[in-house]
Amino acid sequence: MHRIAILALVALSVGPLAAQDDQNAAHYFGQRQSRMVSGAKLPATDSLLRRVFRPADGTVTDYVIELDPSGKRPPLQYTVTYHMDGRKFTAEESRKAFQGKGSVEGEPFAWTAWTADLTLRDGRKVDLTGRVNPDGLSIHRDVKTQGGQPFVVMDEDLKSISFAEWDRRQKEALGAVFDKEKSWTRSEFFQGTSTVMLAGSRSGSRVDVFLRRDFDPKRGTITQTVASIDPTGRFPVSQNSVVMKVAADGTFHLEERNRAFRGDGVLAGPAWEWTGLTSRTRFSDGSTARTTERWSVEGIEGETRFFDASQRPLYNSITRFRRLDAQDFEKRFRAAFPDGTAPLSADTKAPRIRYFRGTSRAVPADGGKPLEAPMLLQLTYDPVLGTITHHTVKLDPRGKGRPTALGLVFRVTKDTFRIEARAKAATGQGRLRGPDWNWTRIDRTTVFPDGTRLISTETLLPDGVFEGTHQLFRPDKTKVMDIEDRLKEVSGAVWRSVLEAAVGKR
Repeated sequence: MHRIAILALVALSVGPLAAQDDQNAAHYFGQRQSRMVSGAKLPATDSLLRRVFRPADGTVTDYVIELDPSGKRPPLQYTVTYHMDGRKFTAEESRKAFQGKGSVEGEPFAWTAWTADLTLRDGRKVDLTGRVNPDGLSIHRDVKTQGGQPFVVMDEDLKSISFAEWDRRQKEALGAVFDKEKSWTRSEFFQGTSTVMLAGSRSGSRVDVFLRRDFDPKRGTITQTVASIDPTGRFPVSQNSVVMKVAADGTFHLEERNRAFRGDGVLAGPAWEWTGLTSRTRFSDGSTARTTERWSVEGIEGETRFFDASQRPLYNSITRFRRLDAQDFEKRFRAAFPDGTAPLSADTKAPRIRYFRGTSRAVPADGGKPLEAPMLLQLTYDPVLGTITHHTVKLDPRGKGRPTALGLVFRVTKDTFRIEARAKAATGQGRLRGPDWNWTRIDRTTVFPDGTRLISTETLLPDGVFEGTHQLFRPDKTKVMDIEDRLKEVSGAVWRSVLEAAVGKR
């Protein structure tokens, strides 16, 4: 987790600490408990502190080592220097993570209490109060958002320890960095929204998004797994997993695990405590995306701009994610995906999703005028659930009417399947032909509640073309019409922009 600790946000190697005692130094060890104002608890942190008073220099210096009680994260080491002016001071963290000012009670170099108003590097504010107790220190911090709203509360209880104990603990901690360098991993969990706005539009549609990030310094990777669901049901469920391979200088190469897209970017901030990124992504059809994100302890804010193959703007996606703990994340995920979709993990095998765009031509059996309409199709192959999701959207060729969507779920057993749909909008059965989970042909019979039947053959050609032929029959078996679909595979970005445009014209 990106730490919001008032003493630092980033790691710092300050070199060896003092090897001998100092009569003007005090030593402490204890734990910091943090919680969001919403009540969600954040992971606890152990703190090892050496505070050195130097009246001759007019300074007080805190040497801090933060430790993860679980041992999964490396120690974080940094210093804070207080420049004294009587009972007032200015404070600065060694990597410029924050700065501020405050005052003390008691003598300037024999504090009994202190307060500080601090500003973090990203503009957030922190109100700090501390007190010297007979057996240690008590420190309270109120962290506020950039807008001044309360966000995180921290309480730290540190007990006085001897120099010998401090020296032993700091050697153990820093030795662990050397012995277990880059052996730790961590996972972060988020829930939020993605709002999509077409180029030139001031409003857009929203989908709910779950995000899991897994950091592995030993492998040099960040894995981001995403699942999104449209609360209105207009857009099908989507899921993907992206692996970012990070270089020592913070640059990275990213690739979606099913190779739907790939790209490059650069991370901002200290290694493995990054505070954001910028990236450029490329899709197989030539469309691209440019992303900027800001990461903080409260969550993620970002924007992605999508462009077609000619670099014409398609739409913007504004993302806002709130951080959750693992238990809350799983609870919320299961509530949002009651179909049995497993909660996201670093090893999640994201379904393979293919997007198609083209036309559907309906020819009435009674010789009436044929009708041709734009059509979109999303096919989602999920071997874990044993399903294929077949989501079609027919658009009004005049651009005035509401798009009509039909989402079918094929529950696969070997090379056959049964058809389900939301609200029992359809049932049926079918057969698959071709390699498992790379089928090239779908034969099916779909039955609607009024008894009409749709007999279909759909074929996936090697060049990314999808062809479908359908015959619609009334319950008395008289033919209503023949339907021919011809679609071309496109990127998800282009697919989404077409649907967004159609929805916006309603």
